[in-house]
Amino acid sequence: MALQQKAAHQESFRSRGEPMSSRLRGTYDQIRRLRARAKRRHLDWQHKTTTELADTFGVVVVEALPVAKHDPPGETLPGSEASRSVPAQRGGGESPASTE
Repeated sequence: MALQQKAAHQESFRSRGEPMSSRLRGTYDQIRRLRARAKRRHLDWQHKTTTELADTFGVVVVEALPVAKHDPPGETLPGSEASRSVPAQRGGGESPASTE
């Protein structure tokens, strides 16, 4: 986070179309190295974990699931069945339980 703030600060002094300074390029290189290191750690952890599970259980399947934008609790994705009942719960309409 600090490196990104540093890069943003250095970027603020650069005019549009102006070449990148050596210091800014170095900061971006540091960010790239940190991200690459984090990715290698993740892949190493995944490999060690799946190897241990495979030794224990025989077969392990790793599925790459798409990660959507984090939704706050209680909110539903647009178009889902649960989102259609939200206006009734918020008082926008009458719910079957409240009609007498």
